[in-house]
Amino acid sequence: MKGGFADSTILQQHGARMTTGDFTPGGLCELQLKDLNNALAEAESFGLSLPTLINTRDRFQRLVSDLNGAKLDHSALYLELCDLNGLGSV
Repeated sequence: MKGGFADSTILQQHGARMTTGDFTPGGLCELQLKDLNNALAEAESFGLSLPTLINTRDRFQRLVSDLNGAKLDHSALYLELCDLNGLGSV
């Protein structure tokens, strides 16, 4: 994806973190989860359902609650994906 339309500074930084397994906090997963819950509550107040956001929130919830990822950088969501697919950690 590097160099294509999907390329971005965030992709480059987080891609490197995922590759090296460096999830030193920049943006904490517990704060990402809080923000996702706030966004979903606001959407609900307007009668909206946001399935993709719900799925993302559920993945962060699993990372924080089940995989001890609350204090990791939000790029650590990669660890939840690895665990979900039986790949272990980085």
